[in-house]
Amino acid sequence: MTAFTLAHLTAMKTQYARGVLRVTTPDGTTVQYESLDALGRAISMVEAELVSAGLLTPPGGPGVRYATWDRG
Repeated sequence: MTAFTLAHLTAMKTQYARGVLRVTTPDGTTVQYESLDALGRAISMVEAELVSAGLLTPPGGPGVRYATWDRG
C-alpha cells in the first residue's frame, strides 16, 4: 500500500501549475522543493506509486479509440 493518495497528487500538481515550490499535503505536512523540476520528478514518482497500487490509471491509457471512415 502506498503512503500517497490522490489528494496528495492533486496538491502537488496544483502548486506545480501555479509555479509554487511549497506544497502542503492533506495531512498538514509542508514540503519545500528546490525547483519546479524537483517537484515534477516528485509528481512522477507519486503517480507511479499510485498506478502500481491501482489507484490511478497510467498516463496515456487506457487509450481512446477514434473511428475513421472513407468519406469518398
